[in-house]
Order: sequence, then C-alpha cells, then structure tokens
Amino acid sequence: MELLLQSGTEVFEGAPELGGATSDKGSVFATVMLTIDLRKSAAAYRERPDAATASRVAELLADHPDLRSKLTERVRSPVAQMLRVSEQSVAIALDVSVRAQGPSILIDADVTGSILER
Repeated sequence: MELLLQSGTEVFEGAPELGGATSDKGSVFATVMLTIDLRKSAAAYRERPDAATASRVAELLADHPDLRSKLTERVRSPVAQMLRVSEQSVAIALDVSVRAQGPSILIDADVTGSILER
C-alpha cells in the first residue's frame, strides 16, 4: 500500500467554512483526489498492470484497514493550516471512494476538518 500511495498524484482542494476560521467552531470542507497510474511503477510488479489488475487492486485498497488512517494523515496538515491551528487540534472525518479507471486507481475522499473541543 505504501508503494501505491507514494506513487500517486495528489490534488487537494478545500476551504474553511465561511466565517469559521476565526471562531472556535471552524470547519474545513475539502476533497483529496489521488490518482495512481500502475504503469508508472510497473517495474515493481511481476506482471504488466492492466485494467483488470487495477480493478482488483482498487477492491483490495478499498477494504484495506490502513487506507483511512493514511489519507487522514495526508490531509491533516493542510486542514490545520486552513483552520489556523496545530495539527494536534484537528479532527478529520473522511468519506472515501476507491475505483479503477483503465490501469489507474482513483481514490477520492470528501474531507471535513474541525477544531477539537478545548
């Protein structure tokens, strides 16, 4: 899983709730999109990656017990920056979707970040 996540191209888009970044009840709403093109790391695999391989890997990733925590750690810093608090002060909730498209795996997560109760 580490190899897959490290080889992905990430896009993070989000913004604080209007008026939220200056209050203790601030929230951030964002999306993180990770595209993993299996062809880029083909040398690490025994067989040439194709659409069927990507589909199977996407199934395995979707059920992987560490995926949510790995994505949470990826978004923690930008969410904390938007809320203007330390990373330890942020609660993250994710709604994750994993699918295959051709030889690529697409991981999309809707992110809600909020300041932990003080």
